[in-house]
Amino acid sequence: MSQHQEGPPHSTLAAQEESRNSYQKVTDYTIQIATDNSRNIILLARQQATWLENTIEQARTKLETANCEFATWWFDTLIQIMVVELDRCRSIEAAHRTMVITMEALMQTPGSSI
Repeated sequence: MSQHQEGPPHSTLAAQEESRNSYQKVTDYTIQIATDNSRNIILLARQQATWLENTIEQARTKLETANCEFATWWFDTLIQIMVVELDRCRSIEAAHRTMVITMEALMQTPGSSI
């Protein structure tokens, strides 16, 4: 009499389920860390943008009172550079906001363990 066994043994199924659960926990943890990192980057980008806005305003004030051509050129160039950097900060913030929204949506999918 030969025994006919259907499917993998119970211990194999349990091991597969445990492996799947472990993988899901690692994935969820990784997504959570990435979300936290993006939130920190958003805060830093906002702080840098605020600092740049204040510095640009100060440079514009000095530009208005500059008495020589070199000083005028210097402050104008400095302002242009800071405006580009300010735009970059805002782009970084927007990109990471999108990432946070995406990662939060991933965390709300069925099977998520966090």
